Amino acid sequence: MDPLTNEEIKNIMNNLEAEALRSSTCQKKKVGAKFIFNRHSCIEPGGFSGPPEVLGQCNPCVRKNSIPYSDFTGCNSVHAEFKVLMKAYRFYGPSMSEGVLFVTHLPCYKCSIDIIYSGIKLVYYRYDAPDEYTKKIIELFERAKVILRKVE
Repeated sequence: MDPLTNEEIKNIMNNLEAEALRSSTCQKKKVGAKFIFNRHSCIEPGGFSGPPEVLGQCNPCVRKNSIPYSDFTGCNSVHAEFKVLMKAYRFYGPSMSEGVLFVTHLPCYKCSIDIIYSGIKLVYYRYDAPDEYTKKIIELFERAKVILRKVE
C-alpha cells in the first residue's frame, strides 16, 4: 500500500474515534478499529467493542469498575481489533498482511498477539494503556517487527 500522509492518518483516526463513540456498545470502553487494505478498499464498518448481538447488551457490566487491561472473566464483549481482523480475513485472506490497522486505543495483550499472528506490519493507535502495559505491548510489537505508531 502507498504510504498515507500525516493528514490522511489523522483524518482516519479522528473519524474512527467519533464512530467508536457512536457505535461501540461496550459499557467499559469505547474502542474502534479499522482495517485499510489500500487507498480504495477498507473494511466498512470497522470493528467496535461490544458483545455479539445474539447475546444482547451486558447489564450490568461485570468490568465497569475493574482495572484496565485486567481480568476479562464474565465479560461478553468482543474487542474491536478482533472483530475487524475477522472481517478483514474474510475479505482479503492471507494478503491482509499488506494492509494497515487503525485502533483508537493501544491493543490489549491478547489482541496484540492476534494482530501479530495476522501478519499485519503497521498499526496506528491514539491512546496508551496504563504505563506498565504500554511498555509490555510496545516490546511485544517490537519483537515481532510490527511497526506501532502513536497518532496525536
